[in-house]
Amino acid sequence: MFEQIPDRIVTIGTGLTATAIELDLLDRMIVCDRYSVLDNHSIFNDLRDKVGSEQILASGSAYSTGLESVKVDIWRMTEDLYLEKGIDVKGVDRLDVEDIAIFITGTPTNINQLYEDLSESKLSYKHILRWDTIDSYDSLIEMVCTMSLVMKGEVDPHVDEMESIVDYIDTILSGNPGVNRREAFYVTYSGGELKVGNFGSLANSMIEAAGGISITNDASMSKTYAANIPKLIEDHGTDVVIFVDDVLASNESSMDTLRKSLGGQDVKLVRLDPLWNNYCIESMNGVWAMACAMYSDAYPDVFVGDVPVMSNDYDDDVVLFAVAGILGAAMIAVLAYLYFRS
Repeated sequence: MFEQIPDRIVTIGTGLTATAIELDLLDRMIVCDRYSVLDNHSIFNDLRDKVGSEQILASGSAYSTGLESVKVDIWRMTEDLYLEKGIDVKGVDRLDVEDIAIFITGTPTNINQLYEDLSESKLSYKHILRWDTIDSYDSLIEMVCTMSLVMKGEVDPHVDEMESIVDYIDTILSGNPGVNRREAFYVTYSGGELKVGNFGSLANSMIEAAGGISITNDASMSKTYAANIPKLIEDHGTDVVIFVDDVLASNESSMDTLRKSLGGQDVKLVRLDPLWNNYCIESMNGVWAMACAMYSDAYPDVFVGDVPVMSNDYDDDVVLFAVAGILGAAMIAVLAYLYFRS
């Protein structure tokens, strides 16, 4: 993709940081966002150690209040890297920075501003990749492929795994037409009300990648929208699986609202790990977990593993499905995208 593979990586966005770690790029990371460090997921344990020893700086974010800190962190680490090469960047009029790749997610306004500031300053960064949204599991695979191509010069095996798990699930389900595809939907909570997933929602697309049928797809609505959940259950029955956003599942008041909307009916609720519904490789574990939640009864010898696994932090009626494993591999050809260069 580039004439040479960048030596260092910057990730702004928790999902991007997690992906970089899973691609074994932590030792090449120089800056990340502060929310990646604050996330208590074990995947970030080594990152926190490196931030603690200032091998990685992490004081900013892609939010408007954190943009300046991101730039300061990147400039500081760039100065240090070039000093190691005997170059004092403070004394140059302009320097094209080719050996640092910057990956950013956030709102269009903020990431575009950050892009302009970093590409048009005295230190002009030439390898900046930005995503304001990833609205499907396929797009997520492409993002992971892009990062691996940029930083490794090849497609990382994780890309194949993300693709092959979907193929594997589909092969199993397609081979037994006597088993109906399970209906399901994703639910979150925002603006003081329950909202369901729709076209453009990553979690919604993961349901379909896992072989399910999302019953809340509506082209006339936004990617999450307030829906009549009692009516959904009335129309589709209690066999529907509801995938619950982690933020919603963590809030007892919001969960009470969801339970009341079900009217005491026995409907399976599955809590999603926060990194599953994010811009990272962990989403493939979420796809597998969703498939286990929907089809372990029909295929007890296939969709198996540590399922279900209960955590003390979870409500009794919210099941956390753990990942049993990723099976098979199938090579995919996917082009890098959203590569911006001044």
